[in-house]
Amino acid sequence: MKTANYPPVSNVNLPIDVWEVVKQWLIIFNKDVRSMTLGRIFMLESYWRDHLTLSWEFHTLHGLPQIERFLQRSGEGSNLVSIAVDDSEASRYPKLTALDPDKKVKCIEVFLVIKTIVGGGRGVARLVQDPEDNTWKAYTLYTSLQWLDEHPEPTKHLRPSGLNYGDRNLGKNWVDHRSAQTAFEEHLQPTVLIIGTIFRGFFIVADVLMYIGAGQAGLLTAARLKQLNVPSLVIDRNARVGDNWRNRYKSLILHDPVWCEYPYITILFGIPGS
Repeated sequence: MKTANYPPVSNVNLPIDVWEVVKQWLIIFNKDVRSMTLGRIFMLESYWRDHLTLSWEFHTLHGLPQIERFLQRSGEGSNLVSIAVDDSEASRYPKLTALDPDKKVKCIEVFLVIKTIVGGGRGVARLVQDPEDNTWKAYTLYTSLQWLDEHPEPTKHLRPSGLNYGDRNLGKNWVDHRSAQTAFEEHLQPTVLIIGTIFRGFFIVADVLMYIGAGQAGLLTAARLKQLNVPSLVIDRNARVGDNWRNRYKSLILHDPVWCEYPYITILFGIPGS
C-alpha cells in the first residue's frame, strides 16, 4: 500500500493570524468552487474525501486535476452551496498545528459547517502553506452530509406522539395502522426500494433503488429512513428478517448484557427477563 506524501516544508512566519487565513481561504473557496478552477484552493497533491455532499455517492478525490475534473462533470460545484467555519464551540475553532508526526509541516486545522442544495453537514480541512507563492491551501478536506432540510430529525416537538386518539371512531388501533403501513395501502408507494442483487429487474414504483438486500446494511438503512419519515420497502430472498445471520451462524445472540460487574461494585442496567 502506497502512503500519501506530506507536502513540502515551508517557512511559516510566526505568529500568524489563523482566523484571517481561514477567512480568506473560505472566501476563495466559495467563489472558485463554482468556477471549478481550484488552483487557489487545493495543493497540487491534495485529497478530498466526500460523503454525499457533492453527490449521492462516496468519493475520495486525489490531486488537484482529479478534483477539478469531478466538479466539471458535475457542474456548478455539484450539490455543494457553501462552507463556513464551525464556531459552535471553542474546541472547534481554527488552530495552528502539525500535519506530520515529526511536526515539521505546519498546518491550520479548521472545522466546517456545510450547506448543500438538499441539507447540511460538517467537515474538516487542513491547510498548508504553498512554498511556491506562500498562500494557504487545502491539503486534505473532508465533507459529510448529515441532515436533510425536508426531513428533519424527529426530536423535541417533532417526536412521534404515539397513538392518535382522534382515530378512535375509526376503530383502528396500533396494529391496524402498522398493517396499513406495511401493505402500502391507500395508494401509498415506497420512496426507497431496498433489494438484493438477485432481484435486479424487479418492477415497482420507487424514486430510489438500493441493491443491498435485507442484511445489516439494508435494515439499518430502512430504520434510518423510517426515522426521517421516508417510506421504504425492503425485499430479500430469505423468508424472515434475520435469516442472513440465522442461516449462517449456529450461535446467534442479538441482545447485549444488561449488567456488568466491577470489583466490589455491581452496576445494574436492567433486570433480566423484565
